[in-house]
Amino acid sequence: MDKKTANCSGKLTLRTTRLAPGATALSIGLPALLLGSLPLANMAMADDTIMLDTMQVEERTVDTNPYAEPGAPYKAKVSGDSRHVKDIAETPQTMTVLTQTQIQESGRSDLKDILDAQPGITLGTGENGNAFGDRYVIRGHEARSDVFVDGLRDPGMTTRESFAVEQVEITKGPSSTFAGRGSTGGAVNSITKQASSEYDFNKVEAGLGTDNYRRITLDTNQSINDDLAVRANILHGYEEIPDRAPNVKSVTALRYLARTKRRTN
Repeated sequence: MDKKTANCSGKLTLRTTRLAPGATALSIGLPALLLGSLPLANMAMADDTIMLDTMQVEERTVDTNPYAEPGAPYKAKVSGDSRHVKDIAETPQTMTVLTQTQIQESGRSDLKDILDAQPGITLGTGENGNAFGDRYVIRGHEARSDVFVDGLRDPGMTTRESFAVEQVEITKGPSSTFAGRGSTGGAVNSITKQASSEYDFNKVEAGLGTDNYRRITLDTNQSINDDLAVRANILHGYEEIPDRAPNVKSVTALRYLARTKRRTN
């Protein structure tokens, strides 16, 4: 009769039973758990004991903030831009880096709201006839075209969401070495969330508020094997603009990413 248990530890004992010439029987026993047994008469028992190594299970915290200092989620250690090969502390550039933990705990979802809380940056939305998207001013210089996503320029008059953003990096002062043309006052680089084969997780967030505000996001990461993982980010949001009825802000977005590890010879 077979028995199963969720947790089992101890030593493994192999018992060889000597029967009549040419006949043998084998049973495997564990303390308090007998996996197989054959009661036979006239048996002479010989025990061979094999000691198993102790198996330890360690608790591991999922690190969804990969660019921050270990144990200091508000302090960014490295840039998500591969062109910055040194740690942020060793980069000769004035930079303000907002980690994923800072973005989440601030409660701000739009990029313009995140930047509006930073020193040296002002918003010019609605000024000079621009009413079609976000307008950033860094150190007094127009930076509408100095917005990047993963190091690639993302120009255009639009409102940008942060549901798929892992880190926001703000460089202040001329930075054409990294940002190319323009970037007189500075540049904004949003680092998007990446898939990881080291862990699996599913995260759902929802919010309700005045002016019919409602927002729900899904962030899921699934590891296929040691070299392949997929991650999906889904957003649905709706809200009315206060004192501007019937103006409505509604957005539905999906981002899907598959990532493999690079192999080197």
